[in-house]
Amino acid sequence: MIPRPFSQADADSHYQRVEAVVMKRHQDLRMDPWVQRSWMRCVGDYALDPSKALTPRMLEPQELSRRIAAMGTCYSLAKAEIARLCESFDFAAGVSLTDADGVILLYAGTSSFAGTARYSGFREGAVWSEAELGTNGMGTCLLTRSPIVVEA
Repeated sequence: MIPRPFSQADADSHYQRVEAVVMKRHQDLRMDPWVQRSWMRCVGDYALDPSKALTPRMLEPQELSRRIAAMGTCYSLAKAEIARLCESFDFAAGVSLTDADGVILLYAGTSSFAGTARYSGFREGAVWSEAELGTNGMGTCLLTRSPIVVEA
């Protein structure tokens, strides 16, 4: 998912980069190898089409509540810390807490990032697993268990 409206030219360019990496015609040395491996998984293992824009699946409210309850006190502590962190931002940003399945349990962000967050699907109950949405910061970090920066 792209954190800003994507033009058709941008989408075409992205598709061509993914296709070149996946078909092993090109290794982009400027790109993080974790991202390149994610592209390989997304096309090969998950059969995702890089030319198609994806939107996150939303959980039913009762399922989201069940997942939040399963976090116990960790959720309450994270909520307070995330709120404090967002208050300190002097730039457009958002912070998400997900569970192990990539479900956003908590989202907070600056008002200047609200439009991007809404457009991108950063909201509680959205499923951001790599298998469902392709290469993305939350899902790819969860799958690899490594810190990764995924930029559009």
